[in-house]
Amino acid sequence: MQEVRTIVFMVTNGAGLGHLTRGLAVAKRLAKIDPSLNIVFLSTSLATEVIREAGFMYFYTPTRAILTASTTASDWNRYISRQLNEIIEIYHPIALVYDGVYPYLGVLSTLKNQMIKSIWIKRECYKEETKDLKHLEAAFDLVIVPKELASDQMVDTAKRKHCNPIIFLDKEEAHTREVVRKQIGLTEKENLFYLQLGAGTINSIDQLLQDLIQLILKQPENRILLGESIIGKHIEVKDPHIIHIRSYPNSQYFKGVDYAVSAAGYNTFHELLYFGIPTIFIPNTRTTKDDQVARVKMAESKNACIGIQEDQSNKEYAAAMDQLVTYKDSIKKNATKLIKENGAMQAAQYIYNFINGNL
Repeated sequence: MQEVRTIVFMVTNGAGLGHLTRGLAVAKRLAKIDPSLNIVFLSTSLATEVIREAGFMYFYTPTRAILTASTTASDWNRYISRQLNEIIEIYHPIALVYDGVYPYLGVLSTLKNQMIKSIWIKRECYKEETKDLKHLEAAFDLVIVPKELASDQMVDTAKRKHCNPIIFLDKEEAHTREVVRKQIGLTEKENLFYLQLGAGTINSIDQLLQDLIQLILKQPENRILLGESIIGKHIEVKDPHIIHIRSYPNSQYFKGVDYAVSAAGYNTFHELLYFGIPTIFIPNTRTTKDDQVARVKMAESKNACIGIQEDQSNKEYAAAMDQLVTYKDSIKKNATKLIKENGAMQAAQYIYNFINGNL
């Protein structure tokens, strides 16, 4: 009987779905490269159903933020270390793939005591005050860095590899424009705006959302595809011109979209550029580590999007909307130039080569 080889993906998420989505994107491709691999997830995300729907076994650990106030950082790290050690004892994995901004002490202590290959998928574009995380790379055998438009020139080394932005769906996996339009009942005479401002777990988006809806629907031919996060609150907006979607991933609808107004988290940002959707990006300045402003400014400098700060006036938002519609063709063209290839398979291949001693 052939020995089953297991890889554990540990993905950390609280407010969003970024790490989970990247982990799933890579795991799906890894399973394509070698279907005999057994892939198991350990996640702090509330969206565990998407792991199950992707066909992977999973274990869930709540973030410290949703536990009792008396739970200390030391308590939580001991807990995560104990759970990770138990998973290793059950499955005897050949490797651990970690996707998170900062490796928890409980993870680092486990790696130090377990003889297991380790890979860190390390998304960067950090704010200045949190940039110094290089020293933590020493705890891992391989570091894979998904490229960022706002990143400096990247050079591969024996231990540090770079890949294109990791995106969950390849273009051919998304629904066709015809299918999307038929599914939501739109004709080609109507413009479809994808509107998504994040889960609303970091800052309130209610008033801005209402203002944007009014602005978009001023034009009678416009319709809104309102993206709700599967871990966020339901958006209580009722209008016959608004179609709510609470699914995963929302990018399955992107081929049917004409324009977008969106937050600038890593995944959604790169997905919208990859699918060539003319977009107004509104960076969230309240994130702890993610420098969304730098991300948007870099794409804007390439005329691949329009960026605007959240606290701007309605007049300035209206001007940005006019600019988006006027220059939609050039924005679309420039966006697709920036991201020509999904990096998920590239990252998976790095991992596969590494576990087989070929990297």
